[in-house]
Amino acid sequence: DLGNTNAKAGLFSGRELVKSFLFDKNPAAEVKKVITETPGIRRSIISSVISHGKEIVNILQNKTLCVDFDSNTRLPFKITYSSPDTLGKDRIAAVAGAMALYPAKPLLVIDAGTCMKYNFVNEKGEFTGGAIAPGLDMRFKALNLFTDRLPHLSYEKEFSDVIGTSPKGSILSGVQQGLLFEAEGYIKRFKDK
Repeated sequence: DLGNTNAKAGLFSGRELVKSFLFDKNPAAEVKKVITETPGIRRSIISSVISHGKEIVNILQNKTLCVDFDSNTRLPFKITYSSPDTLGKDRIAAVAGAMALYPAKPLLVIDAGTCMKYNFVNEKGEFTGGAIAPGLDMRFKALNLFTDRLPHLSYEKEFSDVIGTSPKGSILSGVQQGLLFEAEGYIKRFKDK
């Protein structure tokens, strides 16, 4: 999974996740290392939301039966999004995973990554769309980038105040609590719908 912030991989035996990987520096070299050190890998699937060279795909296709995941991949649901070719592979994969866990149910699938993605599957098993919003770090960066004096802060796990009593507290409240309120609002709206 080549995401906007991280490259990640999972090694499975059937449906069981055996090991997960977070690739920091050179994803192609690290994928090659995993493939070399684990000769029993027979199949692979790659999903990417970034522009990348074909090096990783070539490595996987040379050593495994590789699927380049996209909206044309066989899925357990129908995509009714107006332009399936522009639908993010990360969003499709999140919905596929959720439907594997909760088949035949309407679902709101929330993916909290670089961006917040709210994806909706109706009772007919149709992925109809959803919403995309800035993720947590993007919100912190934007406050710093688009203002003259606000600092660039990061997530603080212990902070949960709604009323900030300092610039730092106000930013933490606005970003962290604001994102929580957003998610709660989407959950309520989708339940109502």
